[in-house]
Amino acid sequence: MLIPFSIYFILFGFCLMFFTLISSDTEELRPEDAERMDFLHTVCVVYIAPYYALGCLVLIPTVIICA
Repeated sequence: MLIPFSIYFILFGFCLMFFTLISSDTEELRPEDAERMDFLHTVCVVYIAPYYALGCLVLIPTVIICA
């Protein structure tokens, strides 16, 4: 159960990094599209990333101890 959860957690992390990178560059977009990307970037960086980091702090030692 822990190993599949870890794999999904890593995949979620890659998706989070992908969306953060995509939404950070809004130079050549229309203003309304840039506003949407800025909202996505804010959600990823301010609301999701801190909880993901907290999950990493819990999951990494758990996997080390259980493995």
